[in-house]
Amino acid sequence: MTVIYAVHPGTIIRKKSSHLCFCRVDLHGNEEVIAQKPVSQLEVIYVFGQVTVTTEAQKLCMSSGVDINYFNRSYKYI
Repeated sequence: MTVIYAVHPGTIIRKKSSHLCFCRVDLHGNEEVIAQKPVSQLEVIYVFGQVTVTTEAQKLCMSSGVDINYFNRSYKYI
């Protein structure tokens, strides 16, 4: 099982079919896919600071048993 650490400000985690897409938006508003992972291979996602997890991605994680843990920019658990 895979553990993901989402730490880069501006990262967006989206659902795409049964995968999660990790995207970054540049200064011009263009979105690039950094990585894609099948949700079946994930165990937990640690989200730090200003990272967005879409509602659909959250639903997919909940229905698949993938935990999402949120931390602020000071690494304090929320």
